[in-house]
Amino acid sequence: MGEYRRKITAVFADLVGSTGLAERLDPEVFRELLLTFLERMASVVEVHGGKVEHIAGDGVMGVFGADRSHGDDALRAVRAATAMFDELDVLNQRIESRIGVRLGMRIGVNTGTVVVGRTVAGRAVSLGDPMNVAARLQAQAAEGEVLIGAETHQ
Repeated sequence: MGEYRRKITAVFADLVGSTGLAERLDPEVFRELLLTFLERMASVVEVHGGKVEHIAGDGVMGVFGADRSHGDDALRAVRAATAMFDELDVLNQRIESRIGVRLGMRIGVNTGTVVVGRTVAGRAVSLGDPMNVAARLQAQAAEGEVLIGAETHQ
């Protein structure tokens, strides 16, 4: 199967204040905390029918509709974003009592057309502007907020 165009919705979830946490916490504690956060957010993407496209530092990029369109990929992505905050609340309840830390997150969601199919390091990747805009929306969001693009909103 070659490269093809596909309408997708990207969700970019980013941990807020991870640099400060890394400075304050023991490196092993921080590593475990970050890995748990990334695993849980990736799991939420997958439960809602998306795939994890990229994990970088303290952020997770999920894509809905790249492999197979469900017809409601934008809605699935927004529901996943909401569920990520629910999952973060559960995680925070656990870690706050153990190590006295609460995690914050912000999310950007954007829909648009990408080209899917070219492999890099053995994985097919989606390339296009929707991911970049989702990342910019995430950067503009306040802690605890989801910002969505216009096409996702429609």
